[in-house]
Amino acid sequence: MRFSFLVALAALLLSGCVSQQRYAEQAARVDSLRTTTRTLKADLYALQDSILFYEAIDSGQYYRDRRALLDSLDRLHFLLDACRDPTPMPPPVVATLAIDDLFEPASATLTDAGRAKLDTVADTLKATSGTVRVEAYADDVPVSGRLQERYPSNWELSAARAAAAVRHWVDAHTVPPARFEVVSLGATRPVASNATATGRRTNRRLRVLVLPRRP
Repeated sequence: MRFSFLVALAALLLSGCVSQQRYAEQAARVDSLRTTTRTLKADLYALQDSILFYEAIDSGQYYRDRRALLDSLDRLHFLLDACRDPTPMPPPVVATLAIDDLFEPASATLTDAGRAKLDTVADTLKATSGTVRVEAYADDVPVSGRLQERYPSNWELSAARAAAAVRHWVDAHTVPPARFEVVSLGATRPVASNATATGRRTNRRLRVLVLPRRP
């Protein structure tokens, strides 16, 4: 009787050990399957992203999104520069010269007195290193007569006058031509009334600026 009891107890204990071992094996298998599932999901998401990427390229959406991001980046750079220098200084005006003191009437031909006035500016230009911006302005009186055959409007006449001043500084004072930019503003920026002779004379002007060098 006692022997039978011991045999039954041993069988029960043995079955318990087998069940624990099987549970441990199953738990390890479940963990392995979960890891495999996570890996497969990651691969699936990567493939989906890749498919969407190539579809975006084919449809042009990729390039539109890229352009939008670049535009946003440019705006951020602009705002950052504004924060660094909230009150930027305007470029220094080297000289403002009356057109009537530089050129023959209704022309882009320099007079001797005009060359002498430009000579007084040359030393200042040579002492700087930035870009020299030469702006030519006119009054609102239209170009007329035979002069119109050469200069259809004040735009062309102003451009020719600015270019003539630049040529003088380059030829007579060896200022490097690459430093200059010529700008014709015609009658678009009056500083006085064009209703009077004095005002028109004031508006006919040549302005010389030296732009600061970019960092």
